[in-house]
Amino acid sequence: MKIHNVAAVIAIAIASIGVNADQTSRRLIVGGESVIEGQYNYTVGIRAYANGCTNCVGILIHEFLVLTSAACATNVSDEVQPRFAAINQKIVDGTDIETGEVIEVNRVIFHPTYDEKKVTNDVALLVLKNKSRIKPAKLGCDPKPGSKVWAFGWGKTNSSHDFPSHTLQRVQFEVKTNDFCDMYEMLTPTNLCVGGEEGKDICDNDYGGPLIAEGADKNSNDDDRVVGIIGLGIGNFGEACGVGVPSLSTRISFALNWINEVIDSFK
Repeated sequence: MKIHNVAAVIAIAIASIGVNADQTSRRLIVGGESVIEGQYNYTVGIRAYANGCTNCVGILIHEFLVLTSAACATNVSDEVQPRFAAINQKIVDGTDIETGEVIEVNRVIFHPTYDEKKVTNDVALLVLKNKSRIKPAKLGCDPKPGSKVWAFGWGKTNSSHDFPSHTLQRVQFEVKTNDFCDMYEMLTPTNLCVGGEEGKDICDNDYGGPLIAEGADKNSNDDDRVVGIIGLGIGNFGEACGVGVPSLSTRISFALNWINEVIDSFK
């Protein structure tokens, strides 16, 4: 399989979020589980409207900054513009009441070397209008091939569900060598190759979400580190999720200096 116009593929995928709600097989977290209450509170649902659907996912890394995929804010329709950040969002069981913070996005800062066509440094920072009270995530270095990472989002958990999950979901992937994904002729050095296991996947609604390397304490996420940003699932276009194809995510390490410079500008 060869996909040469990666930017066009991503644009089509993100544009389909929120308008093709009947295409259930493309908006899933497959083979995952609900997270424990109180953990991963820094995960962010990115919305066009304060009470709207989650179109992309992000990570709170500073009281005023949300890290996400640049593709979530590039050439997207009005229905999926990143205008609000829903932080630590939860739905109270048996109700439509949502808890957590919903903060307006003031502006978007793109990585200076983001290449939409090659999907290089697919990183953006959403600057929040008001300060978040949630504890931010910590950033880390590259995970080793063979290690495990967790991906997060609110996508539907199987193709028979009409609506996304009310609770944050996670699914575990194995980190692959970049050679494993290079067969698809889409790889750049800033990419991180993960997944490819049959029956485990994360799809359209969850672009921009974190790839987390778990710390030693499994009962706490204090030592966890964000090592990547969920990116393009190679096989998710024209195929159902969970069919055993890897995802090209973005390495945090290549953008770490730039991210820290932006964080320092808020001190």
